[in-house]
Amino acid sequence: MAHPSTAEDNPGPELNGHTEDAVGQTQLAQGVISPKRALFFALSGLALPVILAAQGATMAYSSAWSSWLAMLVGTVIVGTLAIIVARYARRHLATGSLMSYVNLESGERLGSLVGVCLMVGYACMLTVFSANMLVYLVSFVNSISSIEVNNHFAQVVIAAALLAFGYWLVQRGVSVSVNVAVVLGWIGMPFIVYCIIAAVAHRGLDLTPQLQLQDFSLALFLPGVVLAFGIFSGFEGFTALAMETANPRRTIPPILRAVVVCGGLVGVVGILLTLPIMMENLDTLTEGSSPLSILADEGNVAIIGSIADALIFLTSMGSLIVFISAAGRIVGTAAQDGMLPRSLAHIDPKRHTPARATAAICILSIIVLAVFVLVIGRPMFTTFIDLFTMSSYSWLVAYVIVAVVGIMDSVRRRDIGFGAVSVLGLLGTGFIIAYSIAEAEGASAGLVWTVLGTIAVLWCAGLIARRNEHRPDAADQLI
Repeated sequence: MAHPSTAEDNPGPELNGHTEDAVGQTQLAQGVISPKRALFFALSGLALPVILAAQGATMAYSSAWSSWLAMLVGTVIVGTLAIIVARYARRHLATGSLMSYVNLESGERLGSLVGVCLMVGYACMLTVFSANMLVYLVSFVNSISSIEVNNHFAQVVIAAALLAFGYWLVQRGVSVSVNVAVVLGWIGMPFIVYCIIAAVAHRGLDLTPQLQLQDFSLALFLPGVVLAFGIFSGFEGFTALAMETANPRRTIPPILRAVVVCGGLVGVVGILLTLPIMMENLDTLTEGSSPLSILADEGNVAIIGSIADALIFLTSMGSLIVFISAAGRIVGTAAQDGMLPRSLAHIDPKRHTPARATAAICILSIIVLAVFVLVIGRPMFTTFIDLFTMSSYSWLVAYVIVAVVGIMDSVRRRDIGFGAVSVLGLLGTGFIIAYSIAEAEGASAGLVWTVLGTIAVLWCAGLIARRNEHRPDAADQLI
């Protein structure tokens, strides 16, 4: 699958990974982004402060007391997928991440299917971060003033302004985006930790219901695993910057592993500490309070909670910038492949970014948010969870394909160990999707089928477009 490059094309390695031109080797050795900076970029995109503060609240709606185990299982499955992606990151220096890897390993059709999954996933994630930012912004404003910001229309307008600001930052270049994401991604962590410690110290910590998996059922547990996948959505996306990172073959795989381990560890710890409080405040979350404000009130540190709300809003802004940048590349690629209008593949000659594609995905995200909030009438926090779930399903489909390609690769190379890892990844992701299709009811079924239907329609449109491109016209046939 072609990728809308933001720089001159580099011949790169051959498929077997043994040859590179001298210029390419020099660029890869020096890089633009150091390994440390790449790690901070990846972890900032993962939004660890948000995971620590809010994962307990997010999963309380689905898996209840078994949430920590759902988080752990989801992390293990993602870990198997990280091993597969790490192998491809060493073998290929393509700048399209998953879709380029699959394209190089198994052909255009599966590569384009992964690309469609990522496009749908990124569109959902932009809306997820917009909704998340609004949750904390509204909570912050409510805590310091009497200004009315609970109006849904006003919230959609604010989200549109925030996405426009994020778009402007992305157009300033990836260097600016990385710097903003890194700074905003970590500044709120001490305040969040303080709120959690204060809440636990005041209330006490009883882990018995969680460790006993009270009221466990598969129907509740698996939706939690889906949400666990949500925090890793696009965790491999930073490999799209391989050509800008020093020594990518050596540095990218360890960063992948570090991202999965850190995300899983922070998620499990955050759930264990905050879930008991969140289980008692589900109605308060629906009414507009943020998870942090609930923790701060429980710990009698409301002022710190207000500060933390503001900082986690900024943290989400940093993550939004990361996803806007990646989403623009994915949509531009889809446009080049014919799945979307060709005009979206245009590269801005001054900024060397897919400006039209980036603007289009931002506009689409606002429309989706408006539909959920204004048309369907969903509260902002449950809108956040719904879109989080949709994004997770998009990436789950992509990861099923990655696992299948891993199995194919292990058979060709007779690599039993890698094959076993790929089979585990396929069993985990495949079972979750199959169970969701078979057992989902009501709104949950609507989310699953909306994602799968959108992916199917866009993929078929791309296949038809490419077939028409390669079909000879009537004059050629006569000759």
